[in-house]
Amino acid sequence: MDGPAPIRVFFEQLNGQLAKASLEDRRRHQSFFDGLGTRLEAAREIERELDRRLAQRFNVFDYIRTDELGLSRVIADLLDPHGNHGQGSLFLRLIPAVGELIGAERLPDEDEISVELERGTPTQRRIDVSVEMRVDGQRYCLAIENKPYTGDQKDQVKDYLEFLSDEYGENFILVYLSPKGDGPSEKSITESELCRWNARFGTMPYWQPLTTGPHESLADWFGECRRSCDVDRLRWFLHDGEDFCRRTFGGTVTSAEMEATSKFILSDHSHVKTAMAVFETWPAVRDLIHRDFLANLRIRIGDRACEQGKGSLFDLKRRGYGHICLRNQGWQGCVVVLATDFNKPQGWFVGVYEQEEIDETKRTSLQHGLKRELGEGEEEEGWPWWKDVDDRYGDWEAIVPELYEDLNDTDDGRKGGEITTYYVELFQSVVNGLSKSIK
Repeated sequence: MDGPAPIRVFFEQLNGQLAKASLEDRRRHQSFFDGLGTRLEAAREIERELDRRLAQRFNVFDYIRTDELGLSRVIADLLDPHGNHGQGSLFLRLIPAVGELIGAERLPDEDEISVELERGTPTQRRIDVSVEMRVDGQRYCLAIENKPYTGDQKDQVKDYLEFLSDEYGENFILVYLSPKGDGPSEKSITESELCRWNARFGTMPYWQPLTTGPHESLADWFGECRRSCDVDRLRWFLHDGEDFCRRTFGGTVTSAEMEATSKFILSDHSHVKTAMAVFETWPAVRDLIHRDFLANLRIRIGDRACEQGKGSLFDLKRRGYGHICLRNQGWQGCVVVLATDFNKPQGWFVGVYEQEEIDETKRTSLQHGLKRELGEGEEEEGWPWWKDVDDRYGDWEAIVPELYEDLNDTDDGRKGGEITTYYVELFQSVVNGLSKSIK
């Protein structure tokens, strides 16, 4: 089969292993995939017919702002008892953290609840969603830090927890909302520091395929709100929110495909064995695709830099999943970096790093120049300018099929399609911005 070399090797090895298996096992695997393919095609045909009649794939979230601020605004409006939805505190009561904070039966009067978007702190940070409640003369706060696509800033969660503790003592909970329910990075707060706040901090995924309790993800909360609401207009919106979370942060499998696949797997005990083999193999396939995409991206960025005489690639020793670094002798000891702080391929950022320390006057001048050329970004020690990849392309866990397809797209003999081009252009914009700033 065609494809990146390591992936071809993987499937060649898999085929070799299957060839060594018993004839019965090979027939079982072949029968499984033949039968599943037929079921999936039937499910897709049903969905196409339903689309024509009901437009079931139409989703309002495809037409509204779904970046971090846009999603935070949706959440804040639904939590606000005074919101235009007209449901009072119904949706707020369905957030599990509220019951943990003040007790399920102690929700205050609606006039004692205030919701704030982008709440400022003394350290010039902004909490994405803040719900302040007054009960029996005491102030409580449910705070939500929304991280759908981007990583953390330095000491970000640590600063939020300290601010909330100063304001509310023990009467607060900070919910960290992320695609898969992962917690903050070490840059934001160390593991030992976070242990201090176990009772005041929790995580919540946007979507997860299996839940062990009610509304554990944001998608589940949307679903619970929909089931508890009698207004059709709201029910459709909440349904679209639930579906958006699943599509964006879950996977590409539709509900009809998932149902057809589940029924087929459970129809025969041999199907369960084969499905388990595929499931256990998937992490290796995923990691190979990520590794190949990063390797090809490094080649494409290096080729672009060489074509323009902008510098040369090198390795920067730092913790993380991967990185691409470019240096140029004319950049006064600075380098351009594309990297992620996570041990998983999500939370990517691009920035300018001081590989060699520069004096304060030059740093200030450089920071002004970078802001002028590249727009607003973050600044911290050793990093005059950096910015998160805030597009959906910033989470490689969620777009594995698209990455594989992108790798098999070629143009003038070069591997890589739209996603590769996006990263190459993003990186090159920072290279150009740094070159102009140095001048």
